[in-house]
Amino acid sequence: MIPSTTVQVFLFLALVAPGLYYELLRERRRPAIGETAFREASRIALASVLFDVAALAVLAIVRVIQPTWIPDLRLWLAHPAAYLRDHYVLIIWVALTGLVLAFGFATLADQLHRRRSGDMRPGGIWFQLFRTDRPDNTVPWVSLRLTDGVEIAGFLAYYVPADDPAVVEIALRHNAQGTGLQLRKAEGQQIERLDEWSDIVVRGDQISYFKVRYLPAAPRTSARRRWQFR
Repeated sequence: MIPSTTVQVFLFLALVAPGLYYELLRERRRPAIGETAFREASRIALASVLFDVAALAVLAIVRVIQPTWIPDLRLWLAHPAAYLRDHYVLIIWVALTGLVLAFGFATLADQLHRRRSGDMRPGGIWFQLFRTDRPDNTVPWVSLRLTDGVEIAGFLAYYVPADDPAVVEIALRHNAQGTGLQLRKAEGQQIERLDEWSDIVVRGDQISYFKVRYLPAAPRTSARRRWQFR
């Protein structure tokens, strides 16, 4: 027979895991909701029940088409010990299949919602752009438009992400060959090369917007004109 602790663990997974998995996916689309622990647990349990019911519906259809693939519930209830002893492998496989189906329905529900909205990233948009989306062997080339109209461009050196714009900081520098750091004081004016400076640090509340390109980690000098503001 299957140990009772094993059954309890599986029931816990079936009643909690699909809903918790869906909540983790959901947090990529919208911020976490501030609520009590009871309400959050109830929502996770309800989601798990819905996904489990959908999985059971699929298994019921399979039972109608191929009865030998699904345990006979009437015989199981009539002779629980004997049926469990003789069919425990089938029961385990069906239970795992049902759990996989529940996770699959959770993923499908997330995909359907994602088509209508963008993803939320817990690390912030800066981390997403500068680390996650950055192709291998490249360096982000960043063009900053400041609130006073000044534009600064250069290769990303460091950044400090934070929720408070006054705390956010970003540092730009030259590439490995010592070229690339640029300044334009107003729209339409000539671009100044800041060859005498090694880094420029800007605070987040001074930035109106910024643009990002991914360039080779050691760009050639002949490609310098491609770095200009765009």
